[in-house]
Amino acid sequence: MPTKIDRYWSTFFGISPDTFEKPGAMVVPHAGLKDYNGAWLFVRGQRIILSVPSQMVLEMTGKVETETLDWDDPLSEKVLHELFGDRITKMIGPVFQGYYSLPDLSFTQSEEVREIEGSGDLEALRDLGESCDHDGWGDSGLGEARHASYGLWLRGQLVAAANYKVLPGEAGFIGVFTHPEYRGRGHGQTVVQAVVSDLYSRDHLVLYQTLMSNESSVGLARRVGIVEYARNMAVRLR
Repeated sequence: MPTKIDRYWSTFFGISPDTFEKPGAMVVPHAGLKDYNGAWLFVRGQRIILSVPSQMVLEMTGKVETETLDWDDPLSEKVLHELFGDRITKMIGPVFQGYYSLPDLSFTQSEEVREIEGSGDLEALRDLGESCDHDGWGDSGLGEARHASYGLWLRGQLVAAANYKVLPGEAGFIGVFTHPEYRGRGHGQTVVQAVVSDLYSRDHLVLYQTLMSNESSVGLARRVGIVEYARNMAVRLR
């Protein structure tokens, strides 16, 4: 029987949840990615889904069905170049796509963590975003207008924050950022736990994505009960 996470991703791709149980590669037109000028290659177990703009479906279906692609390593640059050639302008990934899977919560809320609200807290959040890791800050999504944000303060300084973006299907994607000077101390995990608790209390699906190469972020996710659902590569095309 399809689970909530199956239903979320099947809606994202515009396919039946049962499709994830079938092996092999399939090409679909963008559904949740309808405004994306590029492609997504999504791998869950033996199922490979290539989501592309509608005008590319016929071409990509022909490639998937007739060309000898190395599906033993579907997220490789070799496969992507065989599919898209010199149209590629950027490849992003492989990306870890995870979700919270535990049946209940066992987190102890830290007294140093509270919801970010009010002008003073927002100023502290802006200061955190200017802490010399602009790429990490941009990837976190904490600079965007999102739902509730939680922060961890040490000696009056905001050193870590996490929030979530509400998505269709009662789901929330977590974003997290820790000041570079305070990393490796569990602060990111603490604020992520606060966000997971918030989403869990609303009976929302908890989603988490990060680059597989970001081992600390993947490790953080797994420590709070987030498991891998799939991996993907995003490809921007000219």
